[in-house]
Amino acid sequence: MAKKAAQREEKKPKCLVLSGFGLNSEAELAYAFSLGGAESHIVHFSDISSGAKKLSDYQIFAIPGGWSFADDIGGGRVLANKLKHAFSRQFGEFVSAGKPVIGICNGFQALVKLGALPNLSLSNAQEATLTGNASGKFEDRWVYLKPQKSACRYFEGIDFIHCPVRHGEGRFLMKEDKALDALEKKGLVVLKYVDEG
Repeated sequence: MAKKAAQREEKKPKCLVLSGFGLNSEAELAYAFSLGGAESHIVHFSDISSGAKKLSDYQIFAIPGGWSFADDIGGGRVLANKLKHAFSRQFGEFVSAGKPVIGICNGFQALVKLGALPNLSLSNAQEATLTGNASGKFEDRWVYLKPQKSACRYFEGIDFIHCPVRHGEGRFLMKEDKALDALEKKGLVVLKYVDEG
C-alpha cells in the first residue's frame, strides 16, 4: 500500500507559481493548485532568471494577480518585458511542449502584452490588449461566467462561476474583429459573461 501511495505522489504535476515585483496572492494560488492535486512551488522571478530554478522542471506555470510595477495596465507590459528578456527561451520551450500556463488578473495582462495570448499567428506578437472598461469606470461587482467548449481543461465539469471583478482595465480587444471568430473556432474563448444561471 505504501508503494502505491508513493507512486501516486510521484505522479502529481509540479506547478510553479511565480512571485515578485508586486505580484500577490501567490500563496492562495499555490494552495488552489494543491487542492486540485498538484505539487505547488512558489518561485521568485529572480530564481528563474538566474537559473537557480528551471521552468522545464515543472508541468504548470501560473502567474498570479497583483500590481506588478504599479496598479496600472502598464504594469502588465513591464512584467511582460521582464519575462521576455529574462527567460523567454525557457517560456517558449514550456509552451511548445504543450504545458499549461495560466495568468490571473495582472498575470493575464502580462501574458497578453507578452504576445503569449491569444497567439493565433504563433509569432508571439501582441495581437490583443486589455483596455479601459466600456462603462468608463472602475468595476467592483460580482458576475456570472459560463465556461465555453474550449481547449482549456481548468473548468471541466463546471457549469457556472460566480466571482468578483475589480478592475478598471478589463475590456479585452483584438486588433481585428474577425480574429474573435477565429478565437472561438479554435476553442480559445474559455469563459463568457452571462446572466445569473
